[in-house]
Amino acid sequence: MKNYCPVSNLSFLSKILEKLVAKGLETNLSSHRLHDNFQSAYRTGHSTETALLKVHHDIVEALVRKCMAALVLLDLSASGR
Repeated sequence: MKNYCPVSNLSFLSKILEKLVAKGLETNLSSHRLHDNFQSAYRTGHSTETALLKVHHDIVEALVRKCMAALVLLDLSASGR
């Protein structure tokens, strides 16, 4: 039961307002270049795929330069087990 997301009970107008605020915030962040260069979440044209390509590129580049490369992964997902 705890893995189910609650149904949104927001009214139609509040959903429209939420979208307008999100759009305005994104426009402001983009126009003032306030996003981190490597942030992939919540950005148009950026995805998990672009993040993985960046990690892959960095590892391959380190190996070509004969440097050590290490990748540490941490899963913070909540598991009910």
